[in-house]
Amino acid sequence: VPLSQFKPQVPTLMANTRCQELAKFVVYESPLTVVCDHPRHILNQSGADFLREVQSTWDDTRFLAGHPDEYIALARRSGDRWFVGVINNEQRRQVQLDLSFLPEGKYEVTLWEDGPKADSDATDVRRRTLRTSAGKKLKLQLASGGGMVAIVTKL
Repeated sequence: VPLSQFKPQVPTLMANTRCQELAKFVVYESPLTVVCDHPRHILNQSGADFLREVQSTWDDTRFLAGHPDEYIALARRSGDRWFVGVINNEQRRQVQLDLSFLPEGKYEVTLWEDGPKADSDATDVRRRTLRTSAGKKLKLQLASGGGMVAIVTKL
């Protein structure tokens, strides 16, 4: 496209939901190559608190679920915390993530997930914290172009 025909979109990350953009920091090896937006549209916005916590180096990586043309769910461990990222395609879907990759024990999970209006408002993020155990399933509702990130900490 010639530069004269380029039309800037503000904010540019709205092609996907904010949660999908956050999930790129877990799913991709180098998320900065795929997060293309002005920092003011990321920092101090919903989910920016996750960016202060997410690591950039990993001790372990696990594929949890998905199919290349549908969605992907990946877990990465840094130290004693797991970071989970889910990226969805354009089809709204419900998924259940199997947490059997976690060592035996009880865990606290902090999630940033697509809010109930995320299909029409890509910035709609719901943050929640829950307690669970290894081997349980985590039920997620993913918006079109949506995603989810979580930090999993052993209690």
